[in-house]
Amino acid sequence: MAIDGEDRGKKGFGSEYVFGDVSERTDRQTNQARWILIDAIQRLVPEFLQALQTEVYPEFLRLAKGNRDYFCLGTPFEFWKKRSDSNGEMTGHLKTWAQHFEADETWVLEGALGAMTLWTMSDESRRSLDSNGFRQVTVGDRTIAYRDEAQFCFKDRWDPQSTRWEKFREESTKRFKKELGSYKEGMRELAKDLRLEKSRVKYSPEHFDWLALYKCGGLSLKDICERYSRDHENAKTTVHRGISTAAELAATSFHRR
Repeated sequence: MAIDGEDRGKKGFGSEYVFGDVSERTDRQTNQARWILIDAIQRLVPEFLQALQTEVYPEFLRLAKGNRDYFCLGTPFEFWKKRSDSNGEMTGHLKTWAQHFEADETWVLEGALGAMTLWTMSDESRRSLDSNGFRQVTVGDRTIAYRDEAQFCFKDRWDPQSTRWEKFREESTKRFKKELGSYKEGMRELAKDLRLEKSRVKYSPEHFDWLALYKCGGLSLKDICERYSRDHENAKTTVHRGISTAAELAATSFHRR
């Protein structure tokens, strides 16, 4: 990842089409931005989840007492707190952990509870520090992926008695690409018929990497520039602008240092 020239191009947010309703579109894009940020934190600041597991998870197990309903994925933090943590004991453990990484925000606390809940369900999830509990669900989330028209199925048949494999593979690949192109156009037409809108929000992956390092990793602008750029002084403005853009997309905060 290099700052000089920002050689990683901008990408569209996770989806190609979004709902026309402004509030729903904003919620979905914010959630997607937050998931991209969590992915960057997991890659670049591994101690974020490691500390959650070693310092907070044991308290989660102790207080949950095996109750599978202690926290249900998608539950708002304040609702969970009133129902399951009225004395604030678990909240205190969560906040101590989150404040260490400058992440004492409701969506992060909800994600941490979600991650620990998943860890209780699977040894593999716990061993791998599965972060899927941080995935946020948009209220009223809808998808066209499960409509019958959205199913893509390609079938072909090879007769090894009449055609060599290399020839079949070449011809079958051409047929596959043709059908895949038709499927793409058909799905885009379906999206338009359902009044979905083309996603216009673009982001640069490195901006979320910089935000993860700056917000949760404790690195300064100078640290990031020295790590990723030869032109340290001129890169500071680029890095700060990128961090600010990513933070705005994820609706999260950071302290200038």
